[in-house]
Amino acid sequence: MQKTVRQLGGMEPDRVLRASGLAGDLPHDDLLRLAEQLTPHELRAGDTLFEQGDHGDALFLVRRGRLRVERTHDGHRTILGEVGPAAYVGEMALVSGEARGATVRAARDTSLLRMDLHTLETLVQRSPRTGLLLARVVIERAVQTSTTPEPGDWSFALSLAHDDGLLNRIADEWIATMRQRTGTVVIDRVDPDRPPDLDHLELIAEHLVFDLRKLKDRSARRWALRQSDRCVVLERDHVARDTEREREIVTLARPDVPLDHILLRHPAPGQHCPPYGDGGRDYQRYRHDGSADSLHRIVRNQTSSAISLALSGGAIRGLAHLGVHRAWTDAGFVIDRIAGTSAGAITAATLAHSKDPDELLAPIERFLRTPLLSLLNPPLVSALSGREIAGILHKVIPDIHIEDSPIPLHIVCADLVSAQRFAPRTGSLRLLARASSSLPGIWPPVPLDGRLLVDGGIFDNLPASELTRWTGGGFITAVDVSGQFAHPDIPPDAHTVSGWTLLRQRIAATLLRPFGVRRTLALPTLNALDTVVRASTLASERQYRQAIDHIADCTIRPDIPPEALGNVRQRGALQQIIQASRDHTMRILDALPEERREQLAGKPQSPFASRS
Repeated sequence: MQKTVRQLGGMEPDRVLRASGLAGDLPHDDLLRLAEQLTPHELRAGDTLFEQGDHGDALFLVRRGRLRVERTHDGHRTILGEVGPAAYVGEMALVSGEARGATVRAARDTSLLRMDLHTLETLVQRSPRTGLLLARVVIERAVQTSTTPEPGDWSFALSLAHDDGLLNRIADEWIATMRQRTGTVVIDRVDPDRPPDLDHLELIAEHLVFDLRKLKDRSARRWALRQSDRCVVLERDHVARDTEREREIVTLARPDVPLDHILLRHPAPGQHCPPYGDGGRDYQRYRHDGSADSLHRIVRNQTSSAISLALSGGAIRGLAHLGVHRAWTDAGFVIDRIAGTSAGAITAATLAHSKDPDELLAPIERFLRTPLLSLLNPPLVSALSGREIAGILHKVIPDIHIEDSPIPLHIVCADLVSAQRFAPRTGSLRLLARASSSLPGIWPPVPLDGRLLVDGGIFDNLPASELTRWTGGGFITAVDVSGQFAHPDIPPDAHTVSGWTLLRQRIAATLLRPFGVRRTLALPTLNALDTVVRASTLASERQYRQAIDHIADCTIRPDIPPEALGNVRQRGALQQIIQASRDHTMRILDALPEERREQLAGKPQSPFASRS
C-alpha cells in the first residue's frame, strides 16, 4: 500500500510549507489543502534526486534529512552547498524552464515533498508573496559562484585499519580532541530499524562521530557509513591491514564520501604507504607523529577551523613567503595547510616539512651566483637546464610523496597535454614542486604519467580555491608575491631594436656610472623574465580575482624593497626580502580584530551555524 504524506517521517507538510517561506500569507485552510497535493518522495543516503542537465518538472521540499548540491564544470566537481529540513531545491529549472543547473544527492536518508508546476502556479496565484520570494531566490542562486567554500563535514565514521591497542588509544584521543575543540556527540550503538534522529542531533551537536569499532552489527555499520560525511581510518605503518574491513568501508560508504587516512608514524625516505581503499574517492592522508599538537592539527583540518596559506608564484619574490610564514609563527599561530603554485609550490614544500625554512636560502644564493652561460641550454626544449633547480630541490625537500607531508600540502601545475589545471594528490614531492615551477620556455617541462607538466601559474597563480575544496572554510590567507607589472614607457618602434643594441647601451651606462655620468637609455630597462611570468599568468587572472574577492579571509601582498630585488646576488639581499615581508605581515596580523585573533589562537567558532 502506498504511504501517505503524513505517514512518512519528518515535519508535517503544512509546517514544511510554512517554514520554507513558500506558503507566504496563504490562509491556514488553503495551506492544508495545498499540502495534500504534495507527493512524498524518499531517498536513501547516496541516492540522486536529479542530475545536472535533467529536465526540471518539480521542486522538492525537505521534511527530514539533508541534500548536497554539486555542479560539474570541465570535469571538476564543486559542492555548492547543502539543503536541510524546511528548505527546497529544484525551483530554478521549474520556474525558468531550463535544464537543471546542478546535481542534487542525498547526504543521508531523506524525506521530501514533491511540488509540480501546476501546484506551484496555484500557490503563486493565491499568494503573490510566494512569487516574489521565488524570484529573489532564483536571482541569488543564479549569481552564486563556484568559489563558495564547500560546507564543512558534520558526521564522521571512525574505524581502524587493523585491530591494535595503540591505534585504539589514538582513536580515543582523536575523539577526546574532537570533544575538546567542538561540541561532538559520539554514537556507539545503532538500531537500524529505529535509527537516531539526525536532524535533532544536528541542532544540538556541532559534530557527530559514529564509532564503528563498537558497532558490531554489519547492518548498523552500513547505516552509519551511509549517513557519514567523511570516513576516518587510523592505520599503523608496517602492520598488515584487515582487508575485509577495508573492503567493507569501500563498499558501504557512499562513493562521494571522502576518506581521511591517519597514518601513525612515517615511512622512511624513499618508502611509501599505499592509499587506503580503492582510490576511487577523494582521499586525504594525515601524518600523525603521536603528539597532541599533531592530533589537534588533524582535527582542525577536519572541522573547518584550519589556518591555511595560499602561496602565489613570483620567481625570486617567492622568498617573501618565508617571511609571511615566520610572522604567523612569531605571532603564536600554527599553519595547518598550505597550497602553492610555481615559486609558491617550492616554498610550500619547504615549509611543510622543514623545522628551519631558511635552509632554502643557501642553495638559492649559490644558484644566483652561478654564471648564466653555465645554465644555458641549446634552445630545443627550454632556455635553461633544469639540473640546477633539481639540485636545489634535492637539498631542501625530502624524498617523500606529497600525501606524506607532515602538513597537508597542495601543489598546482598546468598540463600541456590536456590543457587543464592539475593538482595531484599523490606523487614525488620533489618532482611536483619542480613541475609547478617550470616556467614554459625557461625551464623544461616535467613528464608524469602521460602528462607534461609546467608552471601552475598559467591556470591558477593564487591557488586559494584548492584550500576551500579540502578545508570547508577555516581561515584562508592568500599571499600574492607576483608583483605589479608596470608598463614601461617604450617607444613605438622598440620591437625593431636589436637586443644587442640594448645590451651595449646598458653596459655603457654601467661603466660610466662611477664617473658620475648618467646616460639616458634609448630604451628603458625591461625585465624579460617579468614579461614572461606576466604573460604566463594572464589566463589565471579570473582565478586570481576570485581568490582575492570571494575566497581569502586575508590577503597579504608583501612590501618587498626594490633595492633588494634589484641586487639579489648581494649578500644579505634575500634575508632583507624575508624580513621586510615578515614585518609587513606582522602589521596586518596586529590589525586583526581581537575577537578574530582569539578565534584563531583558541577554540574557533563553529561552522555548524552556516550549514543550513
